[in-house]
Amino acid sequence: MVEISCPECSDIIDLGEAEEGTYSCPYCEHEFYWESENSRFTPDSYWEDFDMMDAGIWLFFIFFFGVSLIVIIFGEPCSNCGGP
Repeated sequence: MVEISCPECSDIIDLGEAEEGTYSCPYCEHEFYWESENSRFTPDSYWEDFDMMDAGIWLFFIFFFGVSLIVIIFGEPCSNCGGP
């Protein structure tokens, strides 16, 4: 048994065994297309699950690594770092 929230009115709908297809909400009569979460990957489904927090964390580490690498490669040696 599959229960989902209507995309239009947000009431809970019981789809029974729920095969992929078009359904009509019994409360607001809005028609919508439903498919199982196990269905094939589509590019649109990737962007629906995209989390901006994860993207921010990755961008921070890429930026930090890039700046560190530039400083290591092009930075001038320290003249008073305790060396000879």
